[in-house]
Amino acid sequence: MPITREILFEVAVKLFEKATRSVPSDTLAALEESLRSETNELARYVLAMMIKNARMAAESNMVVCQDTGLPAFFLRIGTDAELKADPRKVLAEAVEKVSLEFPYRAAFVHPIFRDSTPLIVGGGIPLVICDPIAGADFVEITMSPQASGPEFWSRVEMFPPSGDPWETVKGFVLETVKRAGGAACPPVVVGVGLGGDMGEVAKLAKLASIRPINERNPDPRIASMEGELRALLNGTGIGPMGLGGDTTALAVNIEVEYCMKAWLPAAVCLRCWTNRRARARVHNDGRVEFL
Repeated sequence: MPITREILFEVAVKLFEKATRSVPSDTLAALEESLRSETNELARYVLAMMIKNARMAAESNMVVCQDTGLPAFFLRIGTDAELKADPRKVLAEAVEKVSLEFPYRAAFVHPIFRDSTPLIVGGGIPLVICDPIAGADFVEITMSPQASGPEFWSRVEMFPPSGDPWETVKGFVLETVKRAGGAACPPVVVGVGLGGDMGEVAKLAKLASIRPINERNPDPRIASMEGELRALLNGTGIGPMGLGGDTTALAVNIEVEYCMKAWLPAAVCLRCWTNRRARARVHNDGRVEFL
């Protein structure tokens, strides 16, 4: 049975609605854990309000944040998947349907001429990033709205490979989060990309940022670095919404690829406390798994 346009469309609509109107369960659990361990009274109040906001949005089927974000889809397409539709076209149609039925904010403009579009599609939107999966018979779709605050403070740098590379990376991540302060709506999820080239490293950071919070890098050396960076960021005192406290980062996720000897490409992708995303797999036999 092929993966048809109709199945893909229905799943994309559900993912878009879920991603914008709820906080993922792993993120909500991380917020609740942070509330239990937070020592700053104001930070505890802010975390409690975040949790309340997330629950109210889910109960009322309203958006979690008034910044409904730039719609982006991350696809992993199995080499054995029988996909019988153009995913970019189908995903755009799904976004258009949802935006016509629900008040999503159309805040997209031409980068130079600044003319806007009345809908949240067109001009290359929604963003669609596709990667293959060898031997898989499914299409995995992650929908993740890209919020303006944390995205504005995300960064890409091409460092020379001098000195201690890990110290360079630590300083870069720390400086990025400090520069963002409360403007990225912390506690943040920090995606770090290392390696590749300028374009690939930004993609690695983006993919790292949508990884589940409790899932560590399979390389134990990199997993240790993730923990070290999170502790470092939580020691800054920035706290929830930049108002102070122990909770600045809910997670730090790192993705790595090899690169040229002359480079140390590094990228940081910040995600706000809502960490909005929803994921599903569509199999050749018609089964749909919401992950």
